[in-house]
Amino acid sequence: MSQGLCRVSRRRLLWGAAGWGAIALVSGCRDRPVRSAGITLTVGIAASLIDLFRAIQPVFEAQEPTVSLRFTVAASGLLQRQIEQRAPIDVFASAGEAQMDALAAQSLLLPNSRAVFVQNRLVIVQPAGQDPWIRALEDLGQPRLRRLALGNPETVPAGRYARAALESAGLYQPLAQAQKLVFAENVRQALTYVEQGNVDAGLVYATDARGRDRAQVVYTLPADATPPIRYPVAVVAETPYPAEAQRFVAFLLSEAGQAIARRFGFLAPP
Repeated sequence: MSQGLCRVSRRRLLWGAAGWGAIALVSGCRDRPVRSAGITLTVGIAASLIDLFRAIQPVFEAQEPTVSLRFTVAASGLLQRQIEQRAPIDVFASAGEAQMDALAAQSLLLPNSRAVFVQNRLVIVQPAGQDPWIRALEDLGQPRLRRLALGNPETVPAGRYARAALESAGLYQPLAQAQKLVFAENVRQALTYVEQGNVDAGLVYATDARGRDRAQVVYTLPADATPPIRYPVAVVAETPYPAEAQRFVAFLLSEAGQAIARRFGFLAPP
């Protein structure tokens, strides 16, 4: 077995012994035969990217017949901590820059592999069929709002952006003090709370709200209501497959990758 694969095997054993609740599709050895003795790249992706990456997967794999993709899906903050704990992740696609900054500061990303590949916007959603009474961000301060779902700002970038928007409108502290904020583990969970009628409204990404039968978009926040919502991607420094991982990043930035992203409502990188 090669030195690189031996290193990964030890890393897997350490992660299996010390890891804490990894939300993973990560199993088996990296040196197992995959697609004609190819390799598998494990890509850690923010929850808001799952539909996009499922669409990208067959296109990329057709272009790279010896490379398979496997996704680990979680909140960006949780994925950051998994990488810090040396989870076997080759590529990290985050919904926020802060998580990438933290990993870069620890030299856990491959130098010069980081890039912003898409952008997004925040929207307010209400359960489908309800009176769309929310017409502006300030309407979330009305007494008729009982519960508002958003991602946990400590671990979910969408929650951090939502908090920033609410703070700019002077609403975050009043809503928190009135115990009207319902924190979700990721942005998809926040949307589910809305769809199930467990909350009156939610702040989620525009791409997650597209085409949902059980939730309606009632207001799109202007771009200046939040910090720029940029999705960075980077190769994890400890991957044994840096060349393949960098080709996947390059595919995300290519016209083919960007065309798929546009189909899902993502905005082009700056």
